[in-house]
Amino acid sequence: MISADFLKIDRLVKECLDFFVEHIEEISKVQVDMGCINSQIIREMARKVSLDRLNVLKERKDKLGSRLFMKKLELLLEKERNYLYKCAFCNKLFTMSQRKVLHCSKGKTYIDYNGQIRAKHVVDRSWDLKKFVTFVRETYRISWREIYWKVWSYLQVFKCEKCNLYYHISEMGNCHLHK
Repeated sequence: MISADFLKIDRLVKECLDFFVEHIEEISKVQVDMGCINSQIIREMARKVSLDRLNVLKERKDKLGSRLFMKKLELLLEKERNYLYKCAFCNKLFTMSQRKVLHCSKGKTYIDYNGQIRAKHVVDRSWDLKKFVTFVRETYRISWREIYWKVWSYLQVFKCEKCNLYYHISEMGNCHLHK
């Protein structure tokens, strides 16, 4: 696959990628240095490998899993609808579409068109998601798998059946109004 990519034999690269994805569990057990696989090929692998298969991938030495999760995270955050912002008031993370429904505990309150008291998150313009992810990774030594799932949890929003407020799945069980 690496040689086919170097020689620009795209059809062979595609076939190798398909084979790799189909047999990822067996290939990950082979004691071969996979550090020489370039970033673009890893990106294509990440695009093709399902999260279910990647999440259960077991490796003695983390040769491939972390790189694939890192690329999965990049692919996830490339979509504008998935880009996370930080609130200048409460420091919580949100997407622009979530901003419409999530309540900011420290934001300026107003009455919406339904007569409900609301407070919207305000984007902290000095905060950068990529710098934050890099900082978390380097400072706390968190795996790319954990970072991916944490970011994913901020992209999932549910509505509480009891208080009718929206919350991130990462905050499940943290409703202040009831257990």
